[in-house]
Amino acid sequence: HTIVEAHPDVLARMEADGWAERPGVTVLAGTWQEVLPPLCDAASPPFDAVFFDTFAEGADELFRLHALLPGLLAKGGVYSYFNGIAAHDEFLHRVYCTAARHHLAGLGLSTRFEPVAVPGGLLTLTL
Repeated sequence: HTIVEAHPDVLARMEADGWAERPGVTVLAGTWQEVLPPLCDAASPPFDAVFFDTFAEGADELFRLHALLPGLLAKGGVYSYFNGIAAHDEFLHRVYCTAARHHLAGLGLSTRFEPVAVPGGLLTLTL
């Protein structure tokens, strides 16, 4: 389990809670933009799965991360991300989902978006 974390307060809390000492856990301090590209140079992709939280990231950053996936995901690996881009506008959200699907397909990855029920009856999209 590898965690990439950039926020100094979160890193301090993780250290205080002993995350780095847990068996099978590696904490990499820095932004994904700093930490992940060197991992793509490994002899074989290092991860069976990647989860990305897009909070405070835009579509440009999302697509930059997507471009790294072939060097990060082992064969048969799974990529999942929190998809909050344009969450305020259903039409734009669908546009970004479609763009992400095409971008990932161009990288050789198949895509499936899963609808998630949100407490309070807020919008749930299905593509």
